[in-house]
Amino acid sequence: MPPPQELVRQNLIRLRKRRGWSQRRLALESGVHLQTIVKIETGQTTMPKVTTLERLASVMGLRFFSFFIVDEALSTEQHRDAGFEKESPTLAKNNPS
Repeated sequence: MPPPQELVRQNLIRLRKRRGWSQRRLALESGVHLQTIVKIETGQTTMPKVTTLERLASVMGLRFFSFFIVDEALSTEQHRDAGFEKESPTLAKNNPS
């Protein structure tokens, strides 16, 4: 399983692109600096602040923990259709192997 910061990076890119938004649009809509979004998406930050992730998630109609979802097989749309809007199918867990 990828480390949490990698999940955040991958999910932010995936969720932003699913909306059809550029990094600039996400920055404008969320009030998060463009450079912050770029740093998260390129892995130049170890872990973004919770408040930053909350703002990004909120503007996309998601919850904070959406950035930590491991199971990408269940899309946001399928999740909503199943009656679990803003709930998480699978969360990343620290599971030492």
